[in-house]
Amino acid sequence: EILILLFILPLLASCGDYNSVIKTADYDYKYEAAKGYYTEGSYRKAAEIFGQVLSVLRGTHYGDECLFSLAMSNYRSGDYESAVDFFKKYYQSYPKGAYVELSRYFCAMSHYNCVVDTRLDQSNTMEALTEFSNFLEYYPNTNLRAQTQDLIFNLQDKLVEKEYLSAKLY
Repeated sequence: EILILLFILPLLASCGDYNSVIKTADYDYKYEAAKGYYTEGSYRKAAEIFGQVLSVLRGTHYGDECLFSLAMSNYRSGDYESAVDFFKKYYQSYPKGAYVELSRYFCAMSHYNCVVDTRLDQSNTMEALTEFSNFLEYYPNTNLRAQTQDLIFNLQDKLVEKEYLSAKLY
């Protein structure tokens, strides 16, 4: 019984801590807490808190980091549709920002992670191809070039397979 209690108490304390972070009006505290949640791998919690402080931090020197962190939190939690929106918002809002290259890459990766079976609609495949191509156009000397090209070839193979399956129907 004591062992069970020792395991449950930290969980209850962390839940209370998260709720107090959500309810506080101190945006600096919220921002630091969100970074802490992100670091410990609690990406959904981090995304929620980053989302709360984004509008307040937008005009400050933390604005670009907050938006990128929000996008990465969504990406790491598996919410790729939201991640696409925030990554695009980042590279459109901060075209010379510190995270613009990574933002373009992870925007493409978010689309890539939304790619479905070749028998279904391939609009995400097309979006991913476009984003990866734009990424290589903007950053031809990137360290991620070989990996990006492999992903492009993989996506092109999916489209070829889709065409084959369509032709086979007729």
